[in-house]
Amino acid sequence: MEGLDLQGADFTDANLSQTNLQDASLDQAIFTNTDLTRSDMRRSNLTDADLHDARMDQADLRGAELRGTDLSDSTLTKTNFGGVSFFGADLSGADLRGAMLFGTDFRNTNLSGADFANADLRDANLNDVDISNVENLSCEQLVLARGWQSSIRGEDLACGAPLPGEIGAGEGADN
Repeated sequence: MEGLDLQGADFTDANLSQTNLQDASLDQAIFTNTDLTRSDMRRSNLTDADLHDARMDQADLRGAELRGTDLSDSTLTKTNFGGVSFFGADLSGADLRGAMLFGTDFRNTNLSGADFANADLRDANLNDVDISNVENLSCEQLVLARGWQSSIRGEDLACGAPLPGEIGAGEGADN
């Protein structure tokens, strides 16, 4: 299915594991509860697609367009999202354990309840992102991202920098 125009297609409950979907147009497609394990979706357009509850373990989505995509409650372990924009996407409750998220853009993304255990966040953009309710994110991972100091986070992820809104965070500090 490489390079096909499948915009708006419904793949609900399908088994598409190990499928080649490189460069495919999949915007607004429905993949609810679909198995996409080890699929190759590099450079595919998944804008506003519904991947709620999908299984995408070890899939390759490098360079894919995921703006506004619903990935809530999806299993995305060891998936490669290198260079992806999640702008406006929903990753709430997603299992991102061991995912490769280097260079990704998380601005305006819902990450509530997402599991980041052992995920690679090198150069990911976390400017003003709410990470206060994510799971298994460590300072070692966080400090490799860009803009993490401005992200909304709890005391457990202060990581040696002032929390946004605190004196010394750049605003309201009297010198």
